[in-house]
Amino acid sequence: MTSADDPVSGYLGAGEALGAGSALETRAGGGNAQQRDRHSLIAYAEACAAFARYARFRRDKIHFQRLRRTLDRHWRQWDIVAADETLVRRAGELAGRYGLRGYDSMHLAAVEAVREASQGAEFLFGVFDADLAHAARLAGFSLLDY
Repeated sequence: MTSADDPVSGYLGAGEALGAGSALETRAGGGNAQQRDRHSLIAYAEACAAFARYARFRRDKIHFQRLRRTLDRHWRQWDIVAADETLVRRAGELAGRYGLRGYDSMHLAAVEAVREASQGAEFLFGVFDADLAHAARLAGFSLLDY
């Protein structure tokens, strides 16, 4: 499916649904770049909340269910950064350092984990929140340009 046909891809590309919790890693492999999406576990709840707002705006309860089913299909293909105690504690440190809200600090901690696991591969951090974007830049992350 293309983005125009896929309501989740189209919505994700247009706005906030997975925004703060996504990192796109690019690896060079035999002349071809391979891309891998990684998302924070909490991004699922945030995406569903955004879908629910959108469905309420459209006054179409079924729309939320369609978006969530599409998200579920994609979710199985993505690498998910789990929210364990180490990540939560790191998020607490980052909240204090950068003055971030709780979920935003979780996203920044998750993208730090992605950077560690990427073994030097270049990747971009997708973020739609100004405070989180500022903190991510201060932490040395390259941001996905929307």
